[in-house]
Amino acid sequence: VSHVLWCCGLKWLARFIAQTARFLTGIEIHPGAKIGRRFFIDHGMGVVIGETAEIGDDCTLYHGVTLGGTTWNPGK
Repeated sequence: VSHVLWCCGLKWLARFIAQTARFLTGIEIHPGAKIGRRFFIDHGMGVVIGETAEIGDDCTLYHGVTLGGTTWNPGK
């Protein structure tokens, strides 16, 4: 839901939904992240998926994983 809102330009609402989900689950997923089908997070406390992350189909993540950029430069 938040990704669709982000792509439609409703970034403030997308961030609000993402932050609410983070508060409830302990999993932080930026609304701009691109995530494939059948993505599964098992024991997700501490998982962080940044705006530049691209996750393919049939992927599983476990606790404490961080995906995203490592530089201040724009792009991937």
